[in-house]
Amino acid sequence: MSSLYHTISAERGIPQQTAAEENLDKWFRSECVQPPSPLLPESCMHYQAHKKSKTEWFEIILSTMEMRTAAWKYAHQKQVLMDLTFGVCSARALLVILMALDKTGKGIPICFILFTAWESAQATHADYNSALLTWLLGLFKHGMGQNDLGEPFEIQIGNMDDDP
Repeated sequence: MSSLYHTISAERGIPQQTAAEENLDKWFRSECVQPPSPLLPESCMHYQAHKKSKTEWFEIILSTMEMRTAAWKYAHQKQVLMDLTFGVCSARALLVILMALDKTGKGIPICFILFTAWESAQATHADYNSALLTWLLGLFKHGMGQNDLGEPFEIQIGNMDDDP
C-alpha cells in the first residue's frame, strides 16, 4: 500500500517531503495556485489556512459541480443529513459530510467540510461546536449562490448523527 501511495503521489506531483498543510496551501490559496488537478480549485467553496495568532482553524469546504447540481436537485428546500466524523487523518481534523436523499432514499454527498480542532481542545471530537458549524454551513449556503429562478439555496431541515 505504501508503495502504491508513493507512486500515485509522484504521478500527480504531490510532494511527500512537505507537510500536508503546505501542499493544501499550494492547491487552494488565492494567489499562485498550483493544484495537481484543476478540479481541486473548482471544487473549493472556501479555504482558510491555519496561521498561528491569525486564524483559529484550518477550514475548507469542497463541493464538485456534480455535487452542487445534486444539492440543488435533492437538498434545496428539503432535508440534509450531516455526518460528523473525526479520525479521518493523522491531523486533529474533523469532517462534516453533507448528504441529500435522492429519489430512492440513498444518501448523495453534496459537500465536504474539513476543519481542525482548536489546539486547546482536550479531544478532537470535542471541538464540534454549533457556532463554528453554523458559520461553515452559512459559507456553504452562500457558495451555492442562486438557482435559475433567483432563489438562494435553502435547507429546510438538517439532521445530524449527534443532535437534530
